[in-house]
Amino acid sequence: RIEFAETIHFPIQNWVGSKQVHGANIVKVTKNVSGAGSLDFESAIPDTDGLYTADEDLLLTSLYADCVPLYFYAPNEKLVGLAHAGWKGTVAKIGPKMVETWCEKENADVQTIKAAIGPSIGDCCYEVDDRVISEVKAALAGADDVSVYKENEDGKYQLNLQKLNEKLLLLAGLLPENITVSDQCTSCENDLFFSHRKDRGKTGRMMSFIGTKGV
Repeated sequence: RIEFAETIHFPIQNWVGSKQVHGANIVKVTKNVSGAGSLDFESAIPDTDGLYTADEDLLLTSLYADCVPLYFYAPNEKLVGLAHAGWKGTVAKIGPKMVETWCEKENADVQTIKAAIGPSIGDCCYEVDDRVISEVKAALAGADDVSVYKENEDGKYQLNLQKLNEKLLLLAGLLPENITVSDQCTSCENDLFFSHRKDRGKTGRMMSFIGTKGV
């Protein structure tokens, strides 16, 4: 991490991380918590899967090994945010919750918020059961769900978490042209990414990060 901090010219003491719990808790952070979770787990922001800030020179970080990294940017308000969306965080609508928080608390215009959906396990490799799909249907609340999963012959389902997050962000009011979606699968492309499912739990983590630098 220290080597990477030097590479991107973002000092490690200005990084912030959280203790991710597959929930939908979102916390606004400031420079007052610079360094939290940057080099140890104990000092990370507790019980949080979403971080955002309006402060410059603060790097938000989040860790993954199949779950979906969500990146957010509101150019007018100079807000940046990250959300960690496994299936539990996704159906708990952590993505839409970030959007709603910005609109309600930061006076952001939903039509100017930009989002990126990063590499995660794809529907090619992500099989789930009825319990998960029932949660997916509840999260979509009657909206078209055909594009986010398909049923297998054995009654299991192939779930596309990237498309599900995209669908939920569209339902939250983001414009299609303001959402970028990766089509990379962390399980298929195991030479590039860590995969909790492919490696059966014994694997590393990727880090998503976002921040703005002062002039």
